[in-house]
Amino acid sequence: MKKKKSFSKQINRAKAFIKKVWEILNRPEMAILPGQLAFFLVLSLVPIITIIGYGASFFNISIDTIIEFLKANFDQSNSSNY
Repeated sequence: MKKKKSFSKQINRAKAFIKKVWEILNRPEMAILPGQLAFFLVLSLVPIITIIGYGASFFNISIDTIIEFLKANFDQSNSSNY
């Protein structure tokens, strides 16, 4: 009997969590979130590339090595699917 109450309590907590997440996702602020994320991602690319380049020069890693690493790990065949 105790396991049944425990399971019921867990189900109720899961339902409350899902309901809370759903309420958060339906707020008006969430409608503009994807645009803001895309904007700030693009805005942050230049500083990220600068930091990577600076770090590479600090450790005497050539840019060609970084480019080859990126090509090997981020295959371009996936981008043709979109």
